[in-house]
Amino acid sequence: MPRQLQPTTGSSSLASRSRPANYFDQTIDHFPHSPRYASHVKGTFQQRYFVETSYYKPGGPVFLYLAGEGPIDTDTHLDSSLITQFMKEFSGIGVVLENRFYGTSVPFNSSTTDELLYLATEQIIADFDVFARKAKLPGISNNINAPLTPWILYGGSYPGALSAFTIKTYPKTFYGAISSSGVIHGQLEYPQWYDPIQKLAPQDCVGSINDIVDKIDSLVQSNNQAAIHQLKDIFGLTALKDIRDFAQTIAFPIGGPFYYPTNTWQEINWNPRFGHQDFFEFCNNVTDINAAPNTTAVDRVLAKYTGGEAWKNLGSYAAYIKRAVLPLCASGDYDSPECFGTQHPAWWANTTSGAERSYLYSTCTEFGAYQAAPPHGQKSLLSRVVNSTYTQQWCNWAFPKGK
Repeated sequence: MPRQLQPTTGSSSLASRSRPANYFDQTIDHFPHSPRYASHVKGTFQQRYFVETSYYKPGGPVFLYLAGEGPIDTDTHLDSSLITQFMKEFSGIGVVLENRFYGTSVPFNSSTTDELLYLATEQIIADFDVFARKAKLPGISNNINAPLTPWILYGGSYPGALSAFTIKTYPKTFYGAISSSGVIHGQLEYPQWYDPIQKLAPQDCVGSINDIVDKIDSLVQSNNQAAIHQLKDIFGLTALKDIRDFAQTIAFPIGGPFYYPTNTWQEINWNPRFGHQDFFEFCNNVTDINAAPNTTAVDRVLAKYTGGEAWKNLGSYAAYIKRAVLPLCASGDYDSPECFGTQHPAWWANTTSGAERSYLYSTCTEFGAYQAAPPHGQKSLLSRVVNSTYTQQWCNWAFPKGK
């Protein structure tokens, strides 16, 4: 369940016409008698949603799109997505509901560890149940609440898991649910996220990256600091002190998967109007047979560390990172937490509310799926220094154990 840190995200960013936001008075704690919630916060928060009724005819169903790990400001899914097709086909209503702790749907003014306890999956899916049974949608005079009217859930990736969990937990409320790529079980490391790319992406590009990654890891295993410094310099990233930050940064065009600032394989979309082709641009550059001589010359710079064997396409790979990724750091301070450096405990511990902190909490406490490379012996698209301990350190800094 990767998270792209941009205002819009390829496969989940469908441009929409302007529509007014609506708000539902949602309970903060649905389980006031559960021992899990020691503080048992009382009260409500305003849960934001968008609704589309243009295709509705009395008796039609309601399609509830679960927005998941981001605000719904530019992401309504009600104009040109699969939900639109459902609304047209079945004369239904479309609703996009913002997850608690995202966008403006925040129960508290901050996101301390104790407050984020109310981001638990059971609280989230209880929101969906209450909303479906009690929300009064604007412009609709008749009773369209569940279960009298069929409500169908739809979500993909993390929201796909929420969709599956909700229909399992509240089968008497919801008529059905669609779970697209639902991550329905937790696991600590999730190298399988890269499997589709390894198998289906252009194989000349994949093979080049696999070979470069193997060579990078040989330098790391040899602990040749001079060689590693030279490698970072080729990519313009000598400022990154931690080799894992370097490995993650040069893997951004492929995908984090925890977070990444560029469009990747995941942003390829069945609808070319909303998808992004950046991944293929990346691969075309990596394997450019017409690369300039000064670019291809870089392929031999590190050959002395690999038995004289050239690093095929290293120059083209590095040139792309310099051109497409490094400019995303406006300050030029690549090791800063605002750019590509992650080794900043105070930055992770900041309790200001935000999508990144909320998503990290769910990752650290319930879902796992930490970004990780496949182990040695398997082909990998990013250096194997990126493993579960990398993300776990962020979790420890962000949500320290109580004293």
